[in-house]
Amino acid sequence: MLSNGNRIGSELGAGITLTDRDRALLADLCRFSLLTGTQLQRLHFPSPRRARRRLVRLCRAGLLLAHRVPASRFRATLAYQLSDLGRSFAGAHRWSSVVTRRATAIHILEINEFVTLYSTTLAVPRLREFVPSTDSRVLLSRTNGRLRYLEPDGSGVLETAGGRLPFFLEWDRGTESSYRFSQKVERYLFYWRSEVWRDTCATRPHLLVVVPDQRRADLLARVIGSFTATKPTGLPVTVALREPVLRRILPSLTVGMSAGRGSGR
Repeated sequence: MLSNGNRIGSELGAGITLTDRDRALLADLCRFSLLTGTQLQRLHFPSPRRARRRLVRLCRAGLLLAHRVPASRFRATLAYQLSDLGRSFAGAHRWSSVVTRRATAIHILEINEFVTLYSTTLAVPRLREFVPSTDSRVLLSRTNGRLRYLEPDGSGVLETAGGRLPFFLEWDRGTESSYRFSQKVERYLFYWRSEVWRDTCATRPHLLVVVPDQRRADLLARVIGSFTATKPTGLPVTVALREPVLRRILPSLTVGMSAGRGSGR
């Protein structure tokens, strides 16, 4: 878990007047659950210094909680989430502010690194829209009272050299078995072939799978390849390596499958 000992601003106090930027910041934390100071600065502030100063004020006012992330690429940085008071200001009343498990927190922060990097650039590919996992679930079928869903880690629209492309995001941590991943691919295959996507999209959505290393990329490429071998319809899937993606090196997302060694470079 993230360290409870590093919470900041849990008490009320330090009267503060919320600006439009503050409200937008609270809304983004409501949508994305957890964001680092750098990610919030990309979205809302012209400089790191101004971001730090305002985030301290919001913490002291009891609107935000801050946690130190103990490991991973985000070590020695602060990650922010809404306090219960902050959630009430943002109009979110469904959940209380619980401390996120460490592995889950890192997963969320990596996805949000992707979102903030690609949504704040002027270059293509550029993220035009993004919907977090909680609001990206798609109902696939209803059989004997059982509901079957597509549950990606997020969905959105990328502006590419070839135009706007809707996509689903699967941010792979390397812990899911190949069998579980094949079940996930089967759901996407059902989604594409049943043309459920036509209810919300003009273009068939792409699937971007981001993986931690080349070994994982090769494994998942073989799983995806097994579907194209037995079912000739091409899958609009790209498997990409995490580190290049987070350096803004994203492989071309086109209709058809791109997977394996060339996809992350």
